[in-house]
Amino acid sequence: MKSKAEKINNESIELEFQKAFKEQKKQKSKQKKKPIHNDFDQKQFDLLIQQEQAKRQLQKEETKKLVEEYSQLTAPCFGKGEMIIPDSISFGKEIKQISKCKIPNNCTWDYNLNCKTLTSLCIHKEGNFLVCSGNDGIIRVCGLKEKSVVENLIGHQSMIPRVTFYDNFVISVSMDGTVKVWDIVKGEVITGWTEAPNSTDEKPPYKCVIANENGIFAGCANKRIFQYDIREKKHTCEYIVDSIPLDVAHCGKGIVCSSEDKIIRYYDLGSGSVTKEIQDPSIQTMFCLNDYHGKYVIAQSMDNSIVCFRGDPFRQMGGRVFRGHYPGAWCCRPSFSPDGQYILSGDANGKIFIWSWKKGKILKVFEHAHKGCVTDVIWHSTNSSSFISCGWDGNLCYWN
Repeated sequence: MKSKAEKINNESIELEFQKAFKEQKKQKSKQKKKPIHNDFDQKQFDLLIQQEQAKRQLQKEETKKLVEEYSQLTAPCFGKGEMIIPDSISFGKEIKQISKCKIPNNCTWDYNLNCKTLTSLCIHKEGNFLVCSGNDGIIRVCGLKEKSVVENLIGHQSMIPRVTFYDNFVISVSMDGTVKVWDIVKGEVITGWTEAPNSTDEKPPYKCVIANENGIFAGCANKRIFQYDIREKKHTCEYIVDSIPLDVAHCGKGIVCSSEDKIIRYYDLGSGSVTKEIQDPSIQTMFCLNDYHGKYVIAQSMDNSIVCFRGDPFRQMGGRVFRGHYPGAWCCRPSFSPDGQYILSGDANGKIFIWSWKKGKILKVFEHAHKGCVTDVIWHSTNSSSFISCGWDGNLCYWN
């Protein structure tokens, strides 16, 4: 038992402790409330604020100018080229007709185009230069005599999946939702199209394009194929696809389209509707198409094979299947030789294969042609024993 004296002493100690704690709390609160006196001049402070505001305004104006310049470059009907050697691009030469092609032996020269991934190639019918597109939105015009880039066509703001020639003009489609027609001599865009309803709406990207005397056909991600005429401001015909079109090719009197739903569709020109479909459980997705003067169409299939079609009437050629390469799920575009004897294609392992069109056998394989996937291979339009290839390594290779 505690005595009364001990209890009183304990209570008094607690009271004194509480008083001391309260006084200490008051002192701390007073110290916080004391105003902080700064000897910094108010005029200097205002001057610094004005200087900072002026810097920010200048930055805004510079950014606005850059945005305006960039928007002019990337508009559907505007663009510019950076010409390096104007004399290297000329037209009007005699076109040599190739009667028989020969398989090249090796790569005679290669050139790096300073692009991470090259997506498409197309050589001019006269054979003196070609155009190449990439994932950086720049079209490079390469002189085959100079073995270098002679002109850069700048106007797209996103990847260019396909580029082609339309007479002496270059047609390009981009993931930025625009189609552009380029004059190579001037290095400028002469016209262009987009399928956005309003300028503020998001532009549906384009996947593929082909061009011939009937017009320009571009596959769009809004499940349509649009037919354009250079003289018109809008599309002249619309072909409805129930899925996103992957590629387009000429066949007979119409066009062939492959899409993500694994269906091959055939359209008569100007009809706007499907006239025939090839749908089978054994058919896989076909990423790339190419044609031989509209008579035959070859398609790169996801099951590591090249399937063939023909027109008038449109049907699949079951006996013509080319195998042995590994394109996988990548876009490795096959092509014909000018005489129709050979089929060329790259694969995902950097190899290039050449098949016999009649026998379907592999005639030659070029090992380690590129580092990574070979995206496009095209035969020279006037030289019977050479072809050009491009791939993910950004190299342009000339085989002879």
